[in-house]
Amino acid sequence: MCNFSCSYCPENLHDGKYGFPDIEDAIYFLEKMCNGKQPDMFFEILGGETTMWPKMIKFLKECVRVNPNIIMEINTNGSRTHAWWERFVATGLQKNVVLNFSYHAAFCDPDLFYNNLKIASESGYAVSANYMLDPEYFYKILDLYKKTHGSLKVDTSMKVLRPDFNSSKLIDGYTEEMLDYISNTNENELKKGNANDSGWNMDIYYDKKNVNFQKQIIEGKHSFQFWQCSAGSKRIFIEMNGDVWVCSELIGYNKYSLGNIFNRTFESLNDYITCPAEYCACKVDALAYKYD
Repeated sequence: MCNFSCSYCPENLHDGKYGFPDIEDAIYFLEKMCNGKQPDMFFEILGGETTMWPKMIKFLKECVRVNPNIIMEINTNGSRTHAWWERFVATGLQKNVVLNFSYHAAFCDPDLFYNNLKIASESGYAVSANYMLDPEYFYKILDLYKKTHGSLKVDTSMKVLRPDFNSSKLIDGYTEEMLDYISNTNENELKKGNANDSGWNMDIYYDKKNVNFQKQIIEGKHSFQFWQCSAGSKRIFIEMNGDVWVCSELIGYNKYSLGNIFNRTFESLNDYITCPAEYCACKVDALAYKYD
């Protein structure tokens, strides 16, 4: 479910087909992953718009009950009211929850987005803000990006857009000036906030060097084909229908299916896979440790 319908977003993420997840199945999945222990675990909840799920706060609290060491990242477009965010930050989940906001200029008021970032970051939550660089609104987005970096305790980053999740190309409309600006922006210097102090690290390293992943995508340096990858053993991806895959790039390839959490048939891998994908443009997938 989502309250936006961005042109660059897959239709199934906002067509309302899947509704909301079953909380009992989700908790069962977590309990199975923990296997009676309390390991360090990182859990990312994607949408649609996650904050529309009426049981989200209950689910987060249940996750902390099962494993007090868990860290959960909530991805949100930041469009809920100030009153909603005031209620959320009062839940006291600062130790276990990271908030990852994404700004979509065609649908979200910049003042609403900024003020919600302010509420969350000033309440002690680790907060990141991704600015989805729609070429049509590029300079409007850039103004908000700079404003956030200049005044809030929030990690900031730019995101170039692709026509679909499996594409190695960018959407139409970017000028050379825009791409140069993105490529030459050192995201590590712009970071401000405590998201990376939470244990939830979204940095990408090439040969132990922290890199601007958006620049790697623009330059076509995001291919790890035939590398050994920890997807499926250290990191997995779950679709809205409950299907579990080693990563989002390999959805639909039966060889890389790990079961379904709603059927309670899930099993993770015990070893690395050889990556068959030509490109790895999704940062969530790219974060899985891999080597050549």
